[in-house]
Amino acid sequence: MKMAPFFALALALLVTDVAAQGTPTDQYKQMGGVAGLAETCYGSTKIRDKLAGLVDAAVKNDPSIKGMMDQLVKSYNEAYYKATKDKVMWIGTTQQYNRKPYSCQVQEDVNVIRSMEQTLLANMR
Repeated sequence: MKMAPFFALALALLVTDVAAQGTPTDQYKQMGGVAGLAETCYGSTKIRDKLAGLVDAAVKNDPSIKGMMDQLVKSYNEAYYKATKDKVMWIGTTQQYNRKPYSCQVQEDVNVIRSMEQTLLANMR
């Protein structure tokens, strides 16, 4: 069945952390938000770079999932740009962006962003 590789990819890319619960769309939005904040606050492109390689490999392995992956990447990009503009990230469990923006000048906020980035990267395969 052609859906099996997509689900395998989704399971491989989606994190198991409580903060990243929800649908694949929710999880890609969260990755986009964390990636946008990480790049804005301290110049990291690690999530973007790793995710791009994983998505490219998955589509190359099974071209039939291209449409689904394009939609997930679109969700990632929307959240990424919102994070860079408004300093917020998507929370899948509440289906909204956090209300209080993160600040790149507040070390506690930067620590939270770094921790989330590390958790996401550790769980992306």
